[in-house]
Amino acid sequence: MTRRKIAGASKQLLSVIAFSLGLAWNGIVCGQDTPIVLQSATLETIEKAGQLKGSIIIHKGKITAVGAKVTVPETAKIVTRTGKFIMPAIIDPYRVVQVGGRGAATTRTVRVRGRLFRVRSRGRFSTSFMRVGDNLDPYNLTLRPWMRSGIGHINLVSTGFGQSANVRVTPKNQTGILQSNPGRLFTSVTNSAATLNLLRKGLGPPPGSTTAKKKTSTSSSAAKSAISQLWSDVRDGKTPIIINANSPAAIIHLLKVIEPHKKVKVALVASGATIYQTVDLLKRRKPTLIISPSVVTVPNTADRFSPSRLVQDAGIPFAFSLSLNESQLKAAQDTPLFSVAVSVKAGLSRQTALAALTKAPAEILGLDKTLGTLAVGKAANLLIFNGDPLDPISRLEQVYVDGNIVYDATR
Repeated sequence: MTRRKIAGASKQLLSVIAFSLGLAWNGIVCGQDTPIVLQSATLETIEKAGQLKGSIIIHKGKITAVGAKVTVPETAKIVTRTGKFIMPAIIDPYRVVQVGGRGAATTRTVRVRGRLFRVRSRGRFSTSFMRVGDNLDPYNLTLRPWMRSGIGHINLVSTGFGQSANVRVTPKNQTGILQSNPGRLFTSVTNSAATLNLLRKGLGPPPGSTTAKKKTSTSSSAAKSAISQLWSDVRDGKTPIIINANSPAAIIHLLKVIEPHKKVKVALVASGATIYQTVDLLKRRKPTLIISPSVVTVPNTADRFSPSRLVQDAGIPFAFSLSLNESQLKAAQDTPLFSVAVSVKAGLSRQTALAALTKAPAEILGLDKTLGTLAVGKAANLLIFNGDPLDPISRLEQVYVDGNIVYDATR
């Protein structure tokens, strides 16, 4: 037998073994044409139906039925999930990654009272445009922490200014993690003139509309045209721009810059302390906030408050990002919604809290037609908990992405 035939036979044997393991994996055949029915579970639909007892049917990576009473296909594989809670997988709308040299920490030396210390810093803001998807190495992404935290989809940005990349957490096919859905324009705003001028220029009249056109090369003209289209969509309110504001002063400057542009939609990333000091200003414009689910201290006091409860009471829409608190994300992977549960305990609406993890970020990223809720036709991106997801003793057991199990703590 030739080497090629031996290799072919080995490959076939591995396929048979993999298929057999798929059949044995909790009785669920992943990636097959057979419909799967998860029945007798509590469903957090994040739809008008809210929470209900019932079943969900998955077929070819999609949800084909969901509700208290569903018609089960004759060929379906039925899996009982009594006592389990099923909700949509988490969508994280803002995760900073290092691409193309962006995001790398630098080291500098400072002198304090005669002693030298080496400290890490992020470097200066870059006004050059960065398309994250074009510079992303999927094999350098560590997906397991996201899977263990119940994150099925994540929006990647770099530091500075650019276009984000939508990524689905599919570890068995890392070359296919990038979604075709176009990313969002993102930037940061500080007190510096560079960040504010970039925003003013982008939101201002299109180049050449009121002044003489400048001659440019064909390649640079095409690149500028693509960026110009992104800004045009933002100005027209077709897509939001994601802006990270690092201080109350930055938010004040930002609100002044966007004030004349009534159509512009902003997804604003900010800390709890920053929001506390600017909530009255934010109430006037009501940008969608991207915040960490947490309870923090009021600036310059020992008093604690919940930023999500504060913005809920102010009528400001918001979405949660678990990645904004990296240490908390990694420390609570068996109970990834513990911080969300604390926010609910502090007065945040349960339905609003769950929607802030799923539906709200899907809307920011333009993915709400396919992700974010348990509804017919949407992707089968699911989380299965062994109890109420907001109960501290509940554990995340399984994560589905496109109908396939990508994480299973029960094995």
